[in-house]
Amino acid sequence: MKYVRCNACGFVTDEKAVHGKCPACGVNSTAFEPYESRVSERREGWLRLDVHPILVHFPQAFIISLFLLLVSSRFFGEPVLGAVLACARVMIVVLPALVVLAIVSGLVDGKVRFRKVTTPALTKKLFIGIATAALSAAMVAVFLAQGFAATPVLIGLSAGTVSCSVGLGLIGASLTCSKLPG
Repeated sequence: MKYVRCNACGFVTDEKAVHGKCPACGVNSTAFEPYESRVSERREGWLRLDVHPILVHFPQAFIISLFLLLVSSRFFGEPVLGAVLACARVMIVVLPALVVLAIVSGLVDGKVRFRKVTTPALTKKLFIGIATAALSAAMVAVFLAQGFAATPVLIGLSAGTVSCSVGLGLIGASLTCSKLPG
């Protein structure tokens, strides 16, 4: 694969993907220059699959949606309330598994991208990911013990997972284009 880099925005892509304009910023394709990837084809292939970024979107969507459902449930009457709580119930129960999948895929992605998972940013992400898993597991425990009678507690735990999700997203966004050569 032959790579090119946009001089205007730094976007790197296969030269076959450039059709007159930069797909990222829209400048004329004359702004592109040849780019030599210093990452092995095998590692590039894995990273191009974007397994971790894709798997991260599921718990993030659940985290935000669950928080909004729990908060809004205070304002709905039947029959809407029943539907809202049914959705929240599924999300509460499934969320811990999604968080664990995101953590595992993050460990694999970190190992492929940086060859180790003990870098400062990845260590922070792992710590916050474990906190997210703990909060989501606590939501399941509270829900199983008290159901929606504990909605204020569930909202608090959910707000904690939202905070963790924001922290993870900010750190992750700063790492998306990083990878060690070789």
